[in-house]
Parts: sequence; C-alpha cells; structure tokens
Amino acid sequence: MWANEDVALTSIAKAICNKAVSNLNEMGETNVEETTEDNKKRTKGRDGGRREMTRTPQSIDKAWLKRAVNQYFAERQGYSEVANYELGLRAAFQNMLASVAKHVGWSLAPEMTLGKIRPDGVVLDEFRLRRGYWEAKGPETNLEREIAKKIEQKYPLTNTIFEDSKTAILYQNKRRFSFAFKLYAPNDVSDLLHQFFTYMRSGEARSYRLFNRATSLIGSYARA
Repeated sequence: MWANEDVALTSIAKAICNKAVSNLNEMGETNVEETTEDNKKRTKGRDGGRREMTRTPQSIDKAWLKRAVNQYFAERQGYSEVANYELGLRAAFQNMLASVAKHVGWSLAPEMTLGKIRPDGVVLDEFRLRRGYWEAKGPETNLEREIAKKIEQKYPLTNTIFEDSKTAILYQNKRRFSFAFKLYAPNDVSDLLHQFFTYMRSGEARSYRLFNRATSLIGSYARA
C-alpha cells in the first residue's frame, strides 16, 4: 500500500485530468506547436478548484444567432463604405466570432502565435483548449491560392474557417466542406457559425468523461 493513499489517489486523478486535456488539444493538431505561455496558462487553469470541462454546444439559439448575423451585416456595411481591404473588412467578422464565442462561454484570441504560425483568430474555451481557427484574406485575393499556402505552412485543419469577406471555406477533421458559404447570404453565415461552434472532434466525449471524473475524484479526496 502507498504511504499516503489520499495523496497517491489525488495524483492519479490529476494525471488522468491532464491526459484528458492533452488529448483534446492534440486531436488533429500534431503539427502545431504551443508557446510556453499558453502551456502555463492552461496548466494553471486546470489546477484550480473543481470545475467541469466546457462542453461543445449542441446548438445555438436561432433567434440569438439571427441577431448576431444581422449585427455582422450592419457592421460590414459600415466598414465597406470606408474600406475594401482585409484589415478594413475583417473587423466585422472578427466581432461576430467573438460575440458567438462569448455567448457559448468561450473567447476569441486574435493573432495568437502557435509555434511558427499566427492565425487571425483562435477560439478558446475556458481551459484555453483551442476549439477553432479563423484566417481572413482580402476580397481581391485568390482565396484558393491562399488556402493552399496556409496548408503548406501546416495550419491546423481541425476546425478552421478561411474567408475573404465574400466566401468562407470550412475545414473540419482535415476535410473540406463540399460547398462554400456565401458571406453575403444571412442563412449561409448562420449555417457557418453553427457548424463551426458545434463541431465536436473525434474522441472528445470520452476525454470529457475522463476529465470530469478525474476532477470529481480530486474534489472528493480534498473534502475527505
């Protein structure tokens, strides 16, 4: 028997917890290196008190989503009157992603450095697990050519939006959707957001169960 059974069992539970978090961050992202700062922040977050891991939303309220999309079009119209280039137009899309992320309890980190790449935006949950990526290009660029460049640079394709303010291409699980989303069509924008924010990676449910079971064990032994 262990000299201190409580300490040993808590250590095992923490190891399971860390493994579950690691699995979620590594799914489909083995080519992306994390910065030291990101690792420290995530480790600090999961070493805190008893919390359940944020689950991927199964759906987003349609009425709320419609308001978010309407706001996007209003902002986009305003920006397009004074700018017609990437930095001028992408703000509307960025604001929309940030709004939806906040609605589901997540956040958008603009220009987040991941090893040798820096997507325009990375969606993070409360444990700083990366849930999705966004890359914007100007309306006059060749989006297909730009996507090919990013793939060559080892950009993650786990759950990634490439857009040029006219069209959005979505990759999930390294597979491209068979159709493009038209960013001038409200229904397409709503569908894109729903697909992006409700995407669940393979094995994610199992990792959630491991994580929540481990944190429950930690809490039980801490209270004993």
